[in-house]
Amino acid sequence: MDDIAGRRVLIVDDQAFIRTLLRRCLVRLGVTEFREAANGADGLAEFDAFKPELVLCDLNMPGMDGIEFLRLIATKSPQTPMLIVSGEDRRTLDGALRIARGYGLVSVGVVAKPIGAERLTQAIARLQPAVEQSADPAIASPSVGEGELAAAIDARQIVAAFQPKIDVLSGLTRSVECLARWQRPAGDNVPPGVFVPLAENCGLVDRLTECVVAAAARDMAAVFAVYPDLRCAVNFSFDTLGRSDAFAWISELLARSGMPAERLIVEVTESRLGEDDRRTLETLARLRMKRVRVSLDDFGTGYASLARLEALPFDELKIDRGFVSGAAEIPAKRAILESAVALAKRMDLVSVAEGVETQADLDTVRDAGIDLAQGYLVAKPMPADKLLDWLAR
Repeated sequence: MDDIAGRRVLIVDDQAFIRTLLRRCLVRLGVTEFREAANGADGLAEFDAFKPELVLCDLNMPGMDGIEFLRLIATKSPQTPMLIVSGEDRRTLDGALRIARGYGLVSVGVVAKPIGAERLTQAIARLQPAVEQSADPAIASPSVGEGELAAAIDARQIVAAFQPKIDVLSGLTRSVECLARWQRPAGDNVPPGVFVPLAENCGLVDRLTECVVAAAARDMAAVFAVYPDLRCAVNFSFDTLGRSDAFAWISELLARSGMPAERLIVEVTESRLGEDDRRTLETLARLRMKRVRVSLDDFGTGYASLARLEALPFDELKIDRGFVSGAAEIPAKRAILESAVALAKRMDLVSVAEGVETQADLDTVRDAGIDLAQGYLVAKPMPADKLLDWLAR
């Protein structure tokens, strides 16, 4: 949140002295419109009447405490920036921040008391603008059916967008991830979180994969011509990789689409790792012999044992955004992030941080020793022609 001058701010704290102190700090930052409340219940009433653009909220308050207040705000306006200001211990603050994000608050941070103008300014600056957070996930998920998805695949309504992954130290782009996008003729977008699970559940995932690989090969041809060392990552379902003819099917798909095998990164999701991956292991091993690279996506969200990681032939470990966002503020997240980096280095894997949204995120992953960064701070997903312009700049 770059500038709060002139914004409406609601302060919810049971101590009058703290409210006065916060108000004075905010005045120095150019804020002129305030409302105050001494507990969560009064804060809700002020929230409804005042429509604040920033809320500063204590945790330990009589009556309705800050946790309940945050939960109720999330049901009303999850995009309103929220800053938890509390004197509770660090673990309680970290837990409150995780809970708030779990409620769906998309722009939330924490700062410990005692508070001063400088610390408050830094905490507010770290708040990610809600518009940036909500640009990619589905805020409203349209309802679609199997027939409509099948028709969309046939009509090539599924298109590709590309998000760069940069070297954290040099800033050079090492690869891009191909992300499927579905724009219906009416102009509305169907989020991947809606149509990808639908494709997996109704047996359309292979057709969807064919569509995405073809789009990636077609759109990236001009990029590969200028940047021959660049690679393109495409998500593959474990259902596809576990087919008895998966290697032959993917090889034929690459040949038909014109995607060079040495340019492809196959991304698979950790949460789908099963107990019996023999066919998947065979497929991935044979693909690597064709110079295809293999990436484990969303690491930390599933239940992969170290034995499973050692057995499957991965080249890249993508650390889930849940352990990247807020790692600068939450010691437990930073510890997990650093442990994942250490694991990647010991296993000779390239480490990638997903969801790098703020400068604090980038600084944290750089300090942790991450190899590559991906996220809105680096670049939003874009069409291939825009990618060429972006790479040139």
